[in-house]
Amino acid sequence: MKRPPVLSQKEHTIFLSHASYDAQLARHLSTILRSKVGAGIFMLPDDAPAGSDWMEQIKKGLATCNQLVSVLTPESINRPWITAEWACFGLGLRKNATCTCLLYDVSIDDMWKPMSRYQSFDLAESDQVQRFLESIANITGIQPVEGLATTSILLGKEVADIRKRTKIRQVDRFLDNLKKSRTGSVADVSQEEVEVIIDANRLPEAMALFEAHEATDMKRRQFGEILIRLRRLDDALRIARFMENRAEIKNIAVHVVHRLLPAEADSAEWQLLQRLHPLLGENQVRVVKAEMRKLDIPPCGLWAEGE
Repeated sequence: MKRPPVLSQKEHTIFLSHASYDAQLARHLSTILRSKVGAGIFMLPDDAPAGSDWMEQIKKGLATCNQLVSVLTPESINRPWITAEWACFGLGLRKNATCTCLLYDVSIDDMWKPMSRYQSFDLAESDQVQRFLESIANITGIQPVEGLATTSILLGKEVADIRKRTKIRQVDRFLDNLKKSRTGSVADVSQEEVEVIIDANRLPEAMALFEAHEATDMKRRQFGEILIRLRRLDDALRIARFMENRAEIKNIAVHVVHRLLPAEADSAEWQLLQRLHPLLGENQVRVVKAEMRKLDIPPCGLWAEGE
């Protein structure tokens, strides 16, 4: 098989696309690609002047690159700038330019359709990492002294460690923001954040903050609703019992009502609703029962009283 022509490092430059969440991971990949296989790298925001127009910098970077490599993780795959970079690259695709996706904890089925047409490599699989590095080395003519196999194994391990450290920092920021929510506005609680807290076995820390009234009832309600979606119903009930604002507890109950269909009367959701009932006043009970009627859900247990 004919080998690809060997280009200089300057002639093969990669636009390394990533979300801000994965900045540390992208910087490590950039270091490996530069030092081990001789690729040139363009990466935002590192290679953009401070205060510059973001879209113009994307176009400028893509215009000078031979390859677009996107780092796709659960945190980045639906981010608009990733899509924008692909759209810009596709519209101005240079002759012989290529597109590649590096995946971590996502599958091809999760990808934006135009992305899924191009070759992808799983960063968690050392053999796929090796094939990706080899594809660059075949162009630049440069290989790591320790060999591609060893470099690929070490890269896979470091990627996993970086992801773990990033998640820990994310949990720390989230818990710190919960404390600040009493005195300042912070972003809504996301399901991703709650899942990270659970995966990191730090849910007890969050619950302790809720119990100590370090967070607003709005944050408790948002957290509780996500726990319900994750079927952590006992934890959701604990949070509701910490809450002082009956209107927010009512919102949790309404959220449960919307998850009843087609739940049976003895389902875990109904049991949660029965336990939430004593925490509500008459006005809140009426609102929740009105939601049941709207959804044609016959009340049962405490909710059937007065019918």
